[in-house]
Amino acid sequence: MLLAPVAPAIALGSVPPCVAIAESAGKGRGLFAARDLHESEVIFTELPLVGMQHLANAESIETCAMCMRHVGELEAQLARLMPDEVSAALVPLSMPCRDEGFRACPPAHRCRGGCSLAFCGAECEGRGWTEWHSLLCIPLADGSGAAMSDEAEAALPAPDPARLARLEAFHAHALECNEIFLLAARVCATAALAFARTGSWEVAWAPFAAFHQPLWWDAVAFSAEDVEGGSEEAAREQMREVLAESWALLRAALCAGAPALEALPLFTTPELYARVVGLFERNNCSMLVASPVEDYFLHIDGLSDGPVKAAVEAVSAPVLDALGEDYAMPAEGAGIFWLQAVLNHACVPNVSFVKRDEDVDGRVVLTAGRHIRAGEELVHSYIDEGQPLDTRTEELRNYGFVCDCQLCAIERASAAGGSADHAQGRRAAGRKLK
Repeated sequence: MLLAPVAPAIALGSVPPCVAIAESAGKGRGLFAARDLHESEVIFTELPLVGMQHLANAESIETCAMCMRHVGELEAQLARLMPDEVSAALVPLSMPCRDEGFRACPPAHRCRGGCSLAFCGAECEGRGWTEWHSLLCIPLADGSGAAMSDEAEAALPAPDPARLARLEAFHAHALECNEIFLLAARVCATAALAFARTGSWEVAWAPFAAFHQPLWWDAVAFSAEDVEGGSEEAAREQMREVLAESWALLRAALCAGAPALEALPLFTTPELYARVVGLFERNNCSMLVASPVEDYFLHIDGLSDGPVKAAVEAVSAPVLDALGEDYAMPAEGAGIFWLQAVLNHACVPNVSFVKRDEDVDGRVVLTAGRHIRAGEELVHSYIDEGQPLDTRTEELRNYGFVCDCQLCAIERASAAGGSADHAQGRRAAGRKLK
């Protein structure tokens, strides 16, 4: 089977000619149509600046650690999805109709450092190693990672057992407390390696400087349930303590024997690290890649009734029954996207993120929801806009603003028994702090 080509996404820091970044009154930066955009038009696609598959999801689905594309043969993906070894034994060596019904995925390309991460090919593995992973790689203790040639192994720095132990301590702390620290570590490693290459902290930090960076404990809006039995300030203090622990562990792992890194703003105090975590808390966007396994079973379901379909289902049906609803499990993660983060919110959006069949990696795809005139601001909904006003208001507290879009203004006026006339002339999108 031939692998489907992957369309290019916009480069970091570039803006497609159909849109422009400009100031939006009362909201900071915003994204505007530079020409008329027609309904359903794809405005841009963008890969994450930094992203990661959710750890729980990665237990069932193996994807590229850079682009989140599914990797591996159909049978391997099915076995990984199975709830136990007994169920996994139901998967034959070769599933029927695999060539016609399965969207071919690249084989897993293993990390040169011998850790558990997989990539979709040498290009993503090389980029990952250069950009961040060389500082964060923890080789598998049993040596079952990627096998390398003697020449390739000689090109790697000699492993430092003390440094690896510190990395493992940081990783264990993140697993126990919050996987958001693993995403923050990728930002820190990216900036540190960029500084090592360029000698300029301003250049190294530039990709992240444009994001709104509240302190982590200020980026979270607590509900009454969140602080049941305690105070909100106590909860924030606990976040400060956990973050300080994470920062100290990461600093010890990355800066040991590297005085130039110790002097960087990321590692002199925990504050910038707290803002990196807050950056993800406030700006992260969901990453989702549809399951090729689901496509395979849908292909079988669409076969014409008859002896061929019956023979295929004699093999596939027990596998499908064992999987249950997990047959359709997508790859899921979170990331930060440079251009996506410029978009402001409205409860009546004019754009949305819609994945197409050809989008087989973790990119976001911005699509026009209706005809948009040149000069009109592009707005999307940060939440499920179909929810009641009170629910929307509560969820938007996590983004640091009270939405004052036309829909919210009308609904508030209606709930208060007043006129909605006051809503006229108000801004059409909520304020997104940056």
